[in-house]
Amino acid sequence: MNHLMIYLETMSKENNAAIFQIAAAFFDPKSAQIGETFSMLVSLDSCVEYGLTMDVSTILWWMEQSDDSRYKANLPYSSLAPALGSFVDFINRSSSDSRVQPWGNGATFDLVILKSAFQACNIHLPWRFYNERDVRTVVELGRMIGFDPKKQIQFKGTKHEALDDCLHQIEYVSAIVQRLIHQEAA
Repeated sequence: MNHLMIYLETMSKENNAAIFQIAAAFFDPKSAQIGETFSMLVSLDSCVEYGLTMDVSTILWWMEQSDDSRYKANLPYSSLAPALGSFVDFINRSSSDSRVQPWGNGATFDLVILKSAFQACNIHLPWRFYNERDVRTVVELGRMIGFDPKKQIQFKGTKHEALDDCLHQIEYVSAIVQRLIHQEAA
C-alpha cells in the first residue's frame, strides 16, 4: 500500500501550527483496507521551541471539546523532531512502495502544517510533493454524485482523536472512490 492518510491535531490553523498529535494509516482507497497505523503525541513546548505557533481561538475551541477528545493531557509526549523521525521510520518500514501518496484534509492544512514542521526541524520530507492528495476534493466529488459522507457515514471512535479521525477519513474517501468506480463501470 502506498496511500497514506494523515491527520493532525494542532493548536492553530496557520501553516506553522504547533502539532500535538500526528496520526496516519496506510490504506487502499478502492477496498478501504487499512494497513499499518501510526499515532504519536507531540510536546507543544518543543513545537514552540522550533518556531511553530498556537493561537487563542484554537485553544479556546479545544477547551470547548469533550473530555474524551482532550484525554491526551495525561499521556506521554515526544519532542517534535523525534516524533517526526519516528513518523519517517514508520513510513519507510510500512510502505511497500517508494511512491508514498499522502492524503490530508484540505490543500492548505494537514500536509502543509506537517511540511512546515519537517522544515523547522531540518528533516527531509518523506514523500514527493506531486504525490499529495486532498480529502476535501474527493468529498466534493462525492457530493457531485449525490453522496455526502459527512452526513451518510457515522463516525466511530472519539472525535478529535487523530487516529480515529484518520480512520474515518479513510472510510469516507474509500466509499466515494468505490462509488466513482461503480458509476464509471455502469
